[in-house]
Amino acid sequence: MKNKRVIVFIIAIMLILIIISICWIYKKQKQYAAYKQLTDIKEHYKTTLDSIPRDITPIQAAERGYFVYDSVQNKIYNKDVLDRFVKNTEMNAENRIADEIIIVLYTINGEPIIYDLGYKYKENIGYVLAKDATRVDGTNAEFTYIPREYYEVVINHDIPSEHYGITVTEDFGISAGIITLTSYSEGYEDIEFARYLLNIEVVDTKIDPDEVTYST
Repeated sequence: MKNKRVIVFIIAIMLILIIISICWIYKKQKQYAAYKQLTDIKEHYKTTLDSIPRDITPIQAAERGYFVYDSVQNKIYNKDVLDRFVKNTEMNAENRIADEIIIVLYTINGEPIIYDLGYKYKENIGYVLAKDATRVDGTNAEFTYIPREYYEVVINHDIPSEHYGITVTEDFGISAGIITLTSYSEGYEDIEFARYLLNIEVVDTKIDPDEVTYST
């Protein structure tokens, strides 16, 4: 009888150890999958941004199908590409679909700040916003230290689609169009990332917005 109890005890311990091992393996697999997905996201957006010439001009950027705001010449290019992205991914869209847009804003010194904004790059990923300000000379600004964004691409991949939607607001008080990832849930903050002047020349590049893709 005693031997039987020992055997049952040993079997119970073995089952517990097996369950613990399975849970540990499952946890590690999830962690690895999350790490691999994050690595893939970073690689995709960094590759896309790195493929853009560092001295790209507004005309060249427009020819690639990017939404461009040239604050030196006060011109906007490919506004309809921005409109397409909003239509495809906004919170109230009838059928939100995967899309991507590259936005290039030129400073008053003619230096490009580039945003690569994607929606549903992966099925379980909402928005991903990558910012490349490395083409801007951060030493010209009055910083006690040069912010990270001036020497490396910064990627925000934690923008869940169930809480965020893209909006473009025209604020005539400051005469600016404001591009924002707007929060629709408590506990999440709006992410405003780009502005452009209103009432300036909108250049028709003759590009079909539905044909624009950003393959590298």
